[in-house]
Formats: sequence, structure tokens, C-alpha cells
Amino acid sequence: MQYFGELAALSTAICWSFGTILFGYAGRRVGSFAINTIRITLAALLLAAGNLLIEGQILPASCDHHQLLILAISGIIGLTIGDGCYFKSLVVLGPRISSLMSASSPIFAVIIAWIFVGQQMSLLDLLGIALTLVGISWVILERSRNSFGAQSGPKALGYLLGICGSLAQAVALTMAKVGMGDNIPPLNASFVRMVSATVAIWIIVVATGRLSRTRAALKDGKAMTAMSSATIIGPFLGIWLSLLSVQYTKIGIASTLMATTPLFIIPLVMVIHKERPSIRAICGTAAAVSGVAIIFLF
Repeated sequence: MQYFGELAALSTAICWSFGTILFGYAGRRVGSFAINTIRITLAALLLAAGNLLIEGQILPASCDHHQLLILAISGIIGLTIGDGCYFKSLVVLGPRISSLMSASSPIFAVIIAWIFVGQQMSLLDLLGIALTLVGISWVILERSRNSFGAQSGPKALGYLLGICGSLAQAVALTMAKVGMGDNIPPLNASFVRMVSATVAIWIIVVATGRLSRTRAALKDGKAMTAMSSATIIGPFLGIWLSLLSVQYTKIGIASTLMATTPLFIIPLVMVIHKERPSIRAICGTAAAVSGVAIIFLF
């Protein structure tokens, strides 16, 4: 199917936009680390069930230990470290600004894919990427002083964690593409990545004495309801779709289309706060959509 990878990337962005709103709500109630720990564990269980139902097995049938190792390291970097940084920035900055920081991931992805994978980007691809990122930035930076869901106080840590999370995601996505090769289905790869991330984060939980706080988070009914819904939408469907996208299109293009998550977050925040889109928001959205069109059509 033509543009299958690109459509999977856009579907990933939609999933992550809903997940971001829900995770942000849960994170403000029980803390970002507890959210990341529980949602990774839930996602691993969902992916195990999904693999049995769809692929007929949990682990890929044809792969070598080297591929599994790359996928496992990719999961730790992207899901344990990268998402950990992102969820903390989500709590500090709010969903709108934290999603802007995540939009820098395609820049890192293009550079990493060019250096390590040898993928070449045309000038039109680069133009589309640049236009998309400019449009996203223009929309998200509006009214940033009154961002929905943000903590009060200094935001420097949130910005730093947002950048670190984006870099980790770009590295992890590139490694995942290399680890999958042509023989590992994305759903199997998602499970391997999620299991390795689950093991790593629970080691951190025990080693840092966070077990009691994690148990306390499990008792928060509202947080668990939001987190369970977000886990199905984000880490389960979103991660699966993201690996489908990098398998069927270039890493830079997939990362850019997945970075349109902020554009889908804007209407959600508008519905919650009854906000009306401004001329600036409309122009920024048009610019970002134009960038996506360039990537699709040329």
C-alpha cells in the first residue's frame, strides 16, 4: 500500500496526542516516574496478548541474538530513559509545550539515520520537515505563558528533559529499525522493546526505594483509569504503529509525521478549556500541514 508508513506515522501522532493528555492528568496526581513504571508494565502485558492473538507467538520466529539485543537496548533508551524524561517534562511544562520539545526528535533522527544507517534525504524532504517543524513551533509557542497542565515555577528543567527525551527517542527509533531488519514483525519488536524497558525500570524502582510510592499510585483510581486508557492508546497502539512506520518509510519522514502530535493536542486542549483557535494557530497549522503534503506528494 502506497504511503502505508506515512499513514502509520500520522496514526501514531493521533494516538500519542490522546495519550499525552491522559498521561499528563495521571502524572499530576501520582508523579511522572510512577506513571512511566506502571504504563510500561501494562503495555508489556498488552503486547504479549496482542502478539499471541495476531502473530501466534510472543517472540519473533526468525531472528538472531544480535537483533534481539539491539531491540532490547532500543527499548531501554527510548521507553525507560526517553519516555521518563518526556513524562517529567510533561508534568513541568504541560502537554502543549512538552509536545513542542518532542518535535525536535526528527532533527536528531535525520542526523542519526544519515550517520549510522546511510539514509539520504532529498531537498524537498528536508523542506517538508523544516516547514512542519516551523508550523508546529508557531502553534505550540502561542500563549506558552499560560500553558494548560503546567506546574508553576522555573521551567528550565522541563526544557532540558524535553530535549533529552527527544534525543533518546531518535536514537531508540533508529536502533529499532536496524534491529527489526526485514524479518521481525513490528508487533514482536514492540514486545521485545517493552519487556526490556519493563525489566530496566523495575530494577530502578527497587534500587532507588520507589516501591512504596509505586504501590500508592496503583491505589489512585482516577489516575489508574486515565493511565490504563492512555496505555492502550499510546504504548500499545502507538508504539506498534511507530515501528510499522519506520519499517515502511524513512526514519526522518516517520519521525516528522509523528512529531505532528502537538497539532492534534491543540483541539483537545481547546475542547477542555473552551479555547478558540487564533489566526496564528490557523496559520501555523496550515504551514505544518503543507510540510506534511510536501513529504507525501514529492
